[in-house]
Amino acid sequence: VETFMAAGADANYFQVSDIDFGGAAVSAVAVNGVYDGQNYAIKNFVSKNVWGRVKGTVKNVKLSGTITCAKEQHSSGIVEVLNGTLENVYAEIKVMITGAEGWPYYWRGLTAGQLVSGYTARNIVLVVDDSESPCGYNYFSMDGDNPVDASTITMENILVYGGTKNLDYSPDFKAYCFNYTEYASLEELYTAVNALVEAGTLPESFRMEKVSYTVTITADGVDVTSMYAETLTQALGEMKAYVGTTIDLTELATASTPEGYKLVESTLKGKI
Repeated sequence: VETFMAAGADANYFQVSDIDFGGAAVSAVAVNGVYDGQNYAIKNFVSKNVWGRVKGTVKNVKLSGTITCAKEQHSSGIVEVLNGTLENVYAEIKVMITGAEGWPYYWRGLTAGQLVSGYTARNIVLVVDDSESPCGYNYFSMDGDNPVDASTITMENILVYGGTKNLDYSPDFKAYCFNYTEYASLEELYTAVNALVEAGTLPESFRMEKVSYTVTITADGVDVTSMYAETLTQALGEMKAYVGTTIDLTELATASTPEGYKLVESTLKGKI
């Protein structure tokens, strides 16, 4: 964590292990050189940005954390300002934009808060949880007073799932600088991502495995799981899957439940 926070903008960095912020904020790091995550993770951060202005390249990294800011703040997102390259990024992001909904929206872009001519965004998988965010956001954003020169940009293989409060842009903006695909279910996302992995377009580390669940609910020692099958199906369907992870929910009623149990536990509360 300390090394990441102290990184200089003009150097090249190669991540050699996972970085766990433990719920702490990230001081956005500018990148003029190369930041290569080497498919390691940066996780459990709560921050307005992970990286600041990226004129160089950020690539090969997995992210899981919370992007948060007040709606009046500029350029929130994984990258604050992108006029370099962002590629091979898998991100599970919780969105928390505070304040009352409405203008000003200010370049609230979940992947990049402000796009600048010359950027490349390629091979990005974005799994979004915006269920607790009072305000909306964009997946990518720009400064309307300084439009992007479409002839200078590259945007390929941007796959998004889970966003329900995306503000979106007008069709003319989307046509030339917001080339992403939204998926209605994790099943569809699995299929699309894994097809690109098989084709060699996405790195092997992006391969998504279906999550298996085992849930048993008892009352006075009697198995009553079947009585709550519909509720369980709904709750499990809403859970965000982690790459290569199996979430074991067999001890749902135990007080010391792992974090993966929380959504199911809250959904079932009052129904058991």
